[in-house]
Amino acid sequence: MTTPTVEMLQGRLAWDDVVEVATDEFREFQVRPANGIEYIQFLFFPVGDGFIQLAFGEWHGHFDDVEANSARLDGAIDAARDLIVRRTAVFEELDENGETLVAGLVERDEFPDTLDRRTVQLRRRVFGQPPRIEGIDFSRYYQGEFYWTEHGYRDKMKKRVRDAGCDPSVFD
Repeated sequence: MTTPTVEMLQGRLAWDDVVEVATDEFREFQVRPANGIEYIQFLFFPVGDGFIQLAFGEWHGHFDDVEANSARLDGAIDAARDLIVRRTAVFEELDENGETLVAGLVERDEFPDTLDRRTVQLRRRVFGQPPRIEGIDFSRYYQGEFYWTEHGYRDKMKKRVRDAGCDPSVFD
């Protein structure tokens, strides 16, 4: 992989408003929406091409399910592009004090399959739009000891475990 540049990210993302921001510790690139609400952030080590993470809102991903640095960056660029075209959004699970418990990527209008048991509401972040607080229809979820699990997802996981010859009661 070559050293990242503004031009390389602009081309790969098909988005013009990409800037490099000077920091003491990292090479930071920001992908900015037209209205300037929130930006997507790419972080790299200051020397060479070492990709660190992609971040948006309270979520960040390292894409270290692949070993090659170039493949990690490819995954991050794909995820950033999905955010830019609003195919995906970041959800943040909030506790009763409004503190973020968990953050992750979902399809733009979808909800997570599981929620931390302490979650009382969600904040959805869509690129170029203000963050939106959303209530949760808890009737869609099974209340477990540690998590709320969406009923359809729970049924699918129980079947998968049963088909593997294991006891599905872990989902009860």
